[in-house]
Amino acid sequence: MDCLTGYICPENEKEVYMKVLVAYNGSLNSKAAIRHGIRKIRQHGGTLTVLYVFHRSMFIDYDAGPLAEITARDEASRFVDDAEKIIAHKGMGAWSRVVLTEGNPADEIARFVEDEDIGLIFLPQHYASVAANISCPACIVPHSPHCEGPDIIDPEIAASWLV
Repeated sequence: MDCLTGYICPENEKEVYMKVLVAYNGSLNSKAAIRHGIRKIRQHGGTLTVLYVFHRSMFIDYDAGPLAEITARDEASRFVDDAEKIIAHKGMGAWSRVVLTEGNPADEIARFVEDEDIGLIFLPQHYASVAANISCPACIVPHSPHCEGPDIIDPEIAASWLV
């Protein structure tokens, strides 16, 4: 495995690189989350993945017709382009990628965290409830006014929100 995959760097097998995920939905909060993620991997080393989930099932039995899904896909494409531009501008020299997938955003984000062994996730407020269903710390963006950065939510605390 090499350093760019975010696992173990072969030069020093004890050094583990942080794998950071941003759940991205095109909102201003998710754009800020990308910038927080870039800062985090620059400080500690690691990789950044920006995940956009197209919620296709929203269009099943939707009365607006096929143009609604086409319009939404065009918008999703613009959102992904925006994420790539932020990374190109702010993340020069940082290993990062943008992943576009389809499904229920909460389910796909949780699955990605587990499958990719993510160490930290930045969530826009719209996806804050996802923090209860994942095994890694989550940072909710925007943060509380009294915090220096995003609120870091421990998975056990987030799980207690579901009770």
